Amino acid sequence: MVKIYNKDQGIGYAPLPKISPYSKIEKSRLANPKFTFRFASQLVKKKSKPDANFTLLDLGCANGEFLYFLRDEFPQAVLHGLDITPKFI
Repeated sequence: MVKIYNKDQGIGYAPLPKISPYSKIEKSRLANPKFTFRFASQLVKKKSKPDANFTLLDLGCANGEFLYFLRDEFPQAVLHGLDITPKFI
């Protein structure tokens, strides 16, 4: 059960996975990735050697779409995702 809080009281809020467009991974979004995905991939390529092994943690990963994108780009990497919404994981 998702509990919603009043943001005006400074308590915060919980995401609603049922209405989020990111509650499931869409292959069309992976085929045409976000600018931030492409930019992050370029940064990793600049900073690492070809076929280098590395570990990456995506905090607030939602459904893991970024990690799926990175898996194709860096198959040798160890990727982890963490999110507070169990339905996204």
